[in-house]
Amino acid sequence: MAKIELKNVSKVYGNEIAAVKNVTLAVEAGEFMVLVGTTGCGKTTILRLIAGLDELTTGSISIGGRRMVYVPIRSREIAMVFQHNTLHYYLTVAENMAFGLLLRRYPRSETERRVAEAAELLEITHLLSRYPTQLSGGERQKVTLGRALVRRPQVFLLDEPLNHLDMGIRNQIRSVIRTLRRHLRNTTFLYVTHDSLEAMTMGERIAVMREGGIVQVGEPPTLYDHPINTYVARFVGTYPINFLNGKIIKGEDRYYFDQGRFKVGIVDEMTKLLMPYEGKTVILGIRPEDIYDKLFITDAPPYSLVTGVCDHVEFIGPTVFLHLEVGGHRFMASVGPHDRPQPGQDVDLAFDMGKVHFFDPVTQCSILG
Repeated sequence: MAKIELKNVSKVYGNEIAAVKNVTLAVEAGEFMVLVGTTGCGKTTILRLIAGLDELTTGSISIGGRRMVYVPIRSREIAMVFQHNTLHYYLTVAENMAFGLLLRRYPRSETERRVAEAAELLEITHLLSRYPTQLSGGERQKVTLGRALVRRPQVFLLDEPLNHLDMGIRNQIRSVIRTLRRHLRNTTFLYVTHDSLEAMTMGERIAVMREGGIVQVGEPPTLYDHPINTYVARFVGTYPINFLNGKIIKGEDRYYFDQGRFKVGIVDEMTKLLMPYEGKTVILGIRPEDIYDKLFITDAPPYSLVTGVCDHVEFIGPTVFLHLEVGGHRFMASVGPHDRPQPGQDVDLAFDMGKVHFFDPVTQCSILG
């Protein structure tokens, strides 16, 4: 088992393009961590730095307590899987999987045994005699994983391995990677993706990146329930979070968020943190799945109710998305398939005020912590 440690790592290309900026991160031994962020945020560069494919500008990287600064690529006990498979199309599947071991002069019997074991685990034994041109995209990606697997590395680096696969194959390969994870509990995984849903379903912990730096690190429920700022709140989650601007005001019975056209009451556990913002503008964030149709929520408190005008309805199997407008704001609610108001119709909604988020409009940081 090998812990990966990055300390104050930066990578600057030329004299001005900073791909990674002062990143400090620890991936625990045997952990499956996901780096997630938009294209160009530096996540792939971090993988390349760990693998030794790019040189550090500043900072240090260690694996298993051993600093990597002078360690050549082939001695790092790392296997990396890229977005695009890099199979040799003139070799069979078995030969592709064995290629790295043969270069390292492993005995042929040991090489054949490892290839057979990896093929069985990945359920590609029947493909060993085929060539890559005879395989589907998903099968080629399995072979790529198998080629890395036979090396039995301390660290697996996966750079968006599902990016160029269609949805059905993506789900299949995602399941394959989970299977690998179960069988390789002593191996450390660092997985890169731009897909927040993929990150949430794959990662034991997630590091959210933006513009070369790490914004927040945590387990999926922590990032979802306690985003550190509006960027994380917007990025993490199946559906886009709704943001509404308004002021914190004091009423007779409680504090309220006053949007101008409507107001909703603040629950007691949030009051103390929001009291310093009395009379000031804040940003309220609420996820579509935390907004309900009042018709189906009989015990919704009066201070949580808002009336919106339905703009249009999207039916997606078990979920219906209501696109609404209230007080000049457009937002979205996720409701059940039975709930389909007509465009232009008023809809009485209940906000789950125990699940809302509040952010400072200047810093964009969470007020609730």
